[in-house]
Amino acid sequence: MGTFTRQLFLGDTLDTDKLQAGYEHGVLTLRIPIAERAKPRRISVAATTDGRREISA
Repeated sequence: MGTFTRQLFLGDTLDTDKLQAGYEHGVLTLRIPIAERAKPRRISVAATTDGRREISA
């Protein structure tokens, strides 16, 4: 039986410290969560009385 190798290049948006891998019935499964810093976040925007907008993040 031969050896199969594969190399993956992962971007900065993935949390490789929490990577999980499993091998069952000949199938390799990788679970790589998205890093917290890459997840979308909600930013509130409030209007002031002088027409300027205030942004708090």
